Amino acid sequence: MKFTVHRYFSGFCTYSVEAENEEEAVLKAKQLPVNHNEVMGTLMDWEEADEARSETS
Repeated sequence: MKFTVHRYFSGFCTYSVEAENEEEAVLKAKQLPVNHNEVMGTLMDWEEADEARSETS
């Protein structure tokens, strides 16, 4: 049998920003570019979200 599998992962980027509070800090960090190397280096399996579906009817 053949299956289509979606594997899900979580990762993160670390930013250092000046802000008045946590909410403002998060908003500022969201405006900064994503460090793709850090995201790839921090990936973790999210097994609960993985799914497989049969490709045959």
